[in-house]
Amino acid sequence: MVRFFLCLILLLQTVLSFAEKVTIESDKIYTIDNTTYAEGSVLILYSDMVVTSDNATYFKNINVVELSGNVVYKDKENIIRGSFARINLDNKSGYFEKGKGFYAPWSYFSADKLEKLEGNTFLLDNATISACSGDVPDWSFSANKARIDLGQYFRAKHSFGNLKNVPVAYFPYFVWPIKKDRESGFLVPQFGFSSTKGLFITPKYFWAMDVDKDMTTGVNLFTNNGAMILNEFRYAVSKKENIHLIGEFIDDRDSEADKSSRWRLYGVGNRFIADNLEFKFNINYVSDFRYKRDFKDYNMVDKLPGMDPDKNEYIAELRLNYYTKYSDLSIRYKDSMQYYDYTDNYRKDNLYQKPNIQAEKYGIDLRYIKLDYLADYNSVEKKSMTFYSENNKTKNVFSYDRYNTKVKLYKPFNLKIATFTPFYTQYITYWRNFDYKLNKTDIQETSLHKIETDEDSANRYIYSIGYGLSLNEIYKNYTIFRHSIYNTFEYIQTPRLDQSALPNNIDYDQISQEKMYRYTMTNYFRSDNVSIKFEVIQGYDQTLNDDKFSPIHTKLNLTYAKWLSFDLENKYNYYTSKIDYYKKAATINYDNYYLSYTQSYDKAITSGDNENAGLKFGGKFEKFDFEVYKKLGSANNNFKFSPFDLNSREFYLKILYKSECWNLGFLYKQDDYLDLTKTGSDKKREKVIFILLELKGIGGTQREVYRN
Repeated sequence: MVRFFLCLILLLQTVLSFAEKVTIESDKIYTIDNTTYAEGSVLILYSDMVVTSDNATYFKNINVVELSGNVVYKDKENIIRGSFARINLDNKSGYFEKGKGFYAPWSYFSADKLEKLEGNTFLLDNATISACSGDVPDWSFSANKARIDLGQYFRAKHSFGNLKNVPVAYFPYFVWPIKKDRESGFLVPQFGFSSTKGLFITPKYFWAMDVDKDMTTGVNLFTNNGAMILNEFRYAVSKKENIHLIGEFIDDRDSEADKSSRWRLYGVGNRFIADNLEFKFNINYVSDFRYKRDFKDYNMVDKLPGMDPDKNEYIAELRLNYYTKYSDLSIRYKDSMQYYDYTDNYRKDNLYQKPNIQAEKYGIDLRYIKLDYLADYNSVEKKSMTFYSENNKTKNVFSYDRYNTKVKLYKPFNLKIATFTPFYTQYITYWRNFDYKLNKTDIQETSLHKIETDEDSANRYIYSIGYGLSLNEIYKNYTIFRHSIYNTFEYIQTPRLDQSALPNNIDYDQISQEKMYRYTMTNYFRSDNVSIKFEVIQGYDQTLNDDKFSPIHTKLNLTYAKWLSFDLENKYNYYTSKIDYYKKAATINYDNYYLSYTQSYDKAITSGDNENAGLKFGGKFEKFDFEVYKKLGSANNNFKFSPFDLNSREFYLKILYKSECWNLGFLYKQDDYLDLTKTGSDKKREKVIFILLELKGIGGTQREVYRN
């Protein structure tokens, strides 16, 4: 037994000795007493450390190594170079002369003397840090004394910002994050000059509150308009829950809007209060009709999803949803607001649904038939205000309550070569509590198709019937491509019912009479590099006395490899021989260049420009990027094929020089618009110059360089 324990002790000593063994390789090596000398191409291995140098001296009794000439030290977290180093291999402490280090992804630092303490803390004399490589970085921050805590920060007092070796800025206290995660700190400010707002600068601070939430706060400082406060909050609650809030406010002195306290609130988000109970909100609201016109280029976020820059419309919606197998229940408050600009006035419309309560479900399988249903209650109020001047305004307000039910029954039948789907939809709608008088009517076609109104209420029963027939794919494979054809036939009939006495503000207030036959043919052509989709839609409404054929609707989409895309949509009216709707978009990408052209026309738009055209040309290269864009627009009764018949609306030019660790450029923007003020209107042109600056590791201005 004693022999067994002696053998075990000897074995453990051997293992421990092996674990702590220092491996030294070099061109020449010799040992005197407890000191080993290595000369030429030295390599030292110990634990997770790898050290190379020209020469080395190892003191075995204290486990310390001194290195000279092209010293490179590596472990799991550090890469440090120097001309001389002394390192304690047990705790990795020591110091480097003329030390240089790098931390991913882009932190280069150096010092005349770099002292490494136990753990991963460094003290630096005559220190420099930058995101630029090289002995003389393009830009850097320097200090006589500094401290680095790996995974945390580079900290220094009395620091200087340098271009090359020239100091250009002084910082009493400077912090540089050495983290791979998001980190709090000041962002590179946006700055420039506007012909209407004067000089402006936008300092911002980013606060990384946690891994799932952050906040950015800032201020737009305008020489002509004062200060605009900016705030943004983002919270990724879970995979299914998100919150995004933005707030802007300015006390706008000498404002040409109808108020000086001006603001914008944006918020989108949802939270599950319980498994099936969800709260949602969707808010995009402004204080006045000129806010988008005046501040669209100075918002907290350059571009937000779901916002049309050409429409002056807004929404505030709060909604509580409860989901079950056979019904989705919701209660919501909704305010839909839109501004309309005219030559000598503007109009503001608010449509309130306060509240809207509804139950709905779609695709319920009742074994032999399928069911969609919607039942809702709306308390509706509409306000319309026309503003001519401060002392000349007109207002109209009316309200009512509405109860509506929609039930749709349908059944798809598989006919081998096609799918046939007949349907029947019944609407039952009651209006109550009108604050204006209705004309009394009593129209009864059948018990399911009638309307009754008196002075403050109305009842309507109306139905639609029809079918859809979708033929299966017809195709043929050719040598280099495949051609597929899909044919769809639809028939929808809604009998005539005089609804002229009813309001028409929300969905299903009025349901138009129709006896529509519609045919859709879709062609696909596909090959390795080419994809073409061509669709033709033709409708025929038998209820109309004249012009029974609806405008023929054609759509074309073409892509060729990665360098060409083309989209065209058109609605041509046979009877007027004119185009009612047109939309075209083409993009060419060749080598480092891209070119795009868009043109659109919509006869149904009655306020503002209904025809627009835009041309964009740009390039992306190793050292610089550029982009130029011109937008034209006009309000036309008929479509103008030539964009030269349109008026100038917007122009911008962007040029950006790109270096290894910084980008610098400018954006020149010019807007032409009809300026509506409290006293009238006038044509104006605003010119803005944005300076585009980005420092790697710190950030940059938020103006997009590309909207390709």
